[in-house]
Amino acid sequence: MPHRKLVPQFEVIPDQKIAYLVIRKSACTSIKHAISQVRDTQPLQADGLQVHGRSSFEWFANKIENPQQWFTFTFVREPIERFLSFYVNKIHSNDLKYNHTFREYDRFGLLPNMTVDQVIDVLVDPNYETEPHILRQTEILNAVGFELKLVGKLEELDVGLQQIKNTTGLDLPLGHLNRASNKAILPTPQQFDRLANYYADDLATFGYSTDYSQWKQRFVKGRKPEQIQTEQGYTFQDEAKLLNHSTHQRPEGFVIQLNWRVHPEQFRRRHVRVLRKTDAGMELVVHLKPNRNLSADADESGNAIEKLYVPGEKFAVDESFTNIFFEVYFSDAEQKRTRLTDYRGHVNKVVLRFAQSTFQPNSVSLKSIQQTVGYQSN
Repeated sequence: MPHRKLVPQFEVIPDQKIAYLVIRKSACTSIKHAISQVRDTQPLQADGLQVHGRSSFEWFANKIENPQQWFTFTFVREPIERFLSFYVNKIHSNDLKYNHTFREYDRFGLLPNMTVDQVIDVLVDPNYETEPHILRQTEILNAVGFELKLVGKLEELDVGLQQIKNTTGLDLPLGHLNRASNKAILPTPQQFDRLANYYADDLATFGYSTDYSQWKQRFVKGRKPEQIQTEQGYTFQDEAKLLNHSTHQRPEGFVIQLNWRVHPEQFRRRHVRVLRKTDAGMELVVHLKPNRNLSADADESGNAIEKLYVPGEKFAVDESFTNIFFEVYFSDAEQKRTRLTDYRGHVNKVVLRFAQSTFQPNSVSLKSIQQTVGYQSN
């Protein structure tokens, strides 16, 4: 898939000839908000939707003929921590309906609740366009076409802000930076090595460590143990782990096969729901019967094979299966859901592609693609 041309995005203060190169996931929300406070007669509120959801950016590199007459600056961030911040904020346990990454999955190859390894697989895959939040920062700087007056580090933000003030007189009122409320993800050494290899130019150019022990020591500093979590794949509170899955076409429908490793004391209800992506969000196609006791069918090693039948009549003849997914999650026995759009109540879920090929069932009594199957509480 060819990548779009990278166009540097600047936020400018025209009267003072000051321009900030936007690098996402590097305090850009706070910096853009601060610029609005000193520039605009009606400053924006400290709200990500207001700060990002507008068209007041200047495509600076294309419009200013003499950029060297401007004071241009930006702030970079340690690239692996920047990637993990994106993962926690945009991928891990995220909402399907409102997640911009999911709506543009064709371009970026990303889905909510992917594992860290899966997102890294997409990151290094040349067939996908890189999501803007995790572009190499050196690529963004190289695309500018001229050297910025200041490239500061987010980790040394106060030093950079003082340099801006000393040079231009501009005192940016940053206050407290916008921070994600989710727990930080601590990568494994193997994940760190893969990311360090991908972001090698960033690490070398900006002088960040490539040693995992040093990186980990800095990463955990100032964070409480309960603010850090590890990510091990499709885990559901250590009760069951989805090892792999497959979807098989049958004349009358589909069979989803799930291969589990189950904890002997697994007790929560397993749910599988087939979902259809529409312009309005996700709609339910079919909710498959929960299994209360996966461990009953497991072998001595805790491995269990589960086969679930999906009727072909739930799909239109010309259904595009690029828009079909299935969701796996666990819930408490007492939990009930009545709204199809209520995805926020479940943090232990994973969304997987259903099938790639078009399925042509023999039945002529097919339901319309607009119809959905109502939620049935068991």
